[in-house]
Amino acid sequence: KDEHSIVKNTTPSDPDVIPLEDSSVIVRSCDWERVQLKLLRWVAVMHISFSQVENDWFRQFLAALNPSLERLIPKAGNTVRAWVLDEFERRRKDIKKQMHGGKSRIHLSFDLWTSPNHLAFVGIVGHYMSSQYKIKTVLLGLRRLRGPHSGENISEAVLQVIREYGLTGNQIGWFMLDNASSNDTCVAEILKALGRSEEHTSELQSHHDL
Repeated sequence: KDEHSIVKNTTPSDPDVIPLEDSSVIVRSCDWERVQLKLLRWVAVMHISFSQVENDWFRQFLAALNPSLERLIPKAGNTVRAWVLDEFERRRKDIKKQMHGGKSRIHLSFDLWTSPNHLAFVGIVGHYMSSQYKIKTVLLGLRRLRGPHSGENISEAVLQVIREYGLTGNQIGWFMLDNASSNDTCVAEILKALGRSEEHTSELQSHHDL
């Protein structure tokens, strides 16, 4: 305290800081949008329950960092859930805008995965060149696959994602898949639904396992 000229009970001259009980410790006033985004990423990446915000110990921790945080963070898990969905939709619209403004067709790769509790999912990833001529790889969807792992069934999940992003047949490029026979059927069904030619279907099927 002597070295840094800290005097007890003095008010900091910086208007952007909030004094705590110990005036030698200060916390800057928060950028609320940034705090909200960091909270949502923490919840999503670390698989945190939405109801965590209702926990008194967690809220006391926030108040110790900055009293305003305890007041700003919602007290209901359903509010956090709504925030997550809003942020997901905002991010999806941003990806859609970037893909439509890109310099290449959208190339797709997708594969199936079965969770430890025996639920089947298909992950769809897009690959394209951005308007700044940079290669981009983005996760477009992770969808529950109900029913058999047939090419027709997989194609329905992939087509749903393609339509959500407003992609047309002329915007779709190559498919990168493994050599499962169901993928031949899947690609054919997708191209048929998008109005692509049979010649292009045969060309893609001959290259999908490269």
